[in-house]
Amino acid sequence: MVRPVKPPGLSRVERTRRNRERMVDAAYGLFVARGYTATTMADIAAAAGVAEQTLYYAFGSKPQLLQRTYDLAVTGPGSALPPEQQAWFRRFQQADSLSAALTLLVDNVGTVFARTAPLDEMVRAAAVADPAAADARRATEAMRRHAWSVMVDRMSARFELRAGVDRTAAIDSMLVIMSPTTYNTMVTEYGWSLAAWSAWCRRLLAEQLFVTPADSAADRPDEA
Repeated sequence: MVRPVKPPGLSRVERTRRNRERMVDAAYGLFVARGYTATTMADIAAAAGVAEQTLYYAFGSKPQLLQRTYDLAVTGPGSALPPEQQAWFRRFQQADSLSAALTLLVDNVGTVFARTAPLDEMVRAAAVADPAAADARRATEAMRRHAWSVMVDRMSARFELRAGVDRTAAIDSMLVIMSPTTYNTMVTEYGWSLAAWSAWCRRLLAEQLFVTPADSAADRPDEA
């Protein structure tokens, strides 16, 4: 008899990656359900099916695990690439119209918010009394500002900002309009669909920040 060929086992690197991802998934679920302060490393280890010391070995501390949990929520499972290195961002940079660029931007950020918004709400609440959560929130907000600075720079190089809207105002506006808090309020609390939220963001960003084709047409004198 011919023995069936067994598929090759996972490499050590892949096993390590999957184990770390499982621990981060466990942390995400408990942080969102219980809050940062009420969740212990022992709780997370038990949920992940590992020893507590394994969790500490992999991440160092609970604040570091919180940051890694947020990082994975941003990049998505199975990906180590930040958004600006993912395929959709390249398409966003190559979009031939403001409408196409905003559609790619808003739709893909909405996918990220579906993962990060619950975690962001938890960190915001915990930051009031927990210094570690406050530090994590500051780090996260710094990363968000950097990300939106990149987005504004890419877009303003190709699509004209409105008169009176400078780079800082554009970044601040994007941070408010496209924020996890706004997403949570409209989608989670008010029951908007993701499609409705996306359309609202696209319209508001175009109207508030950029010169649109409709503006350009309005500025042209009527033809005789």
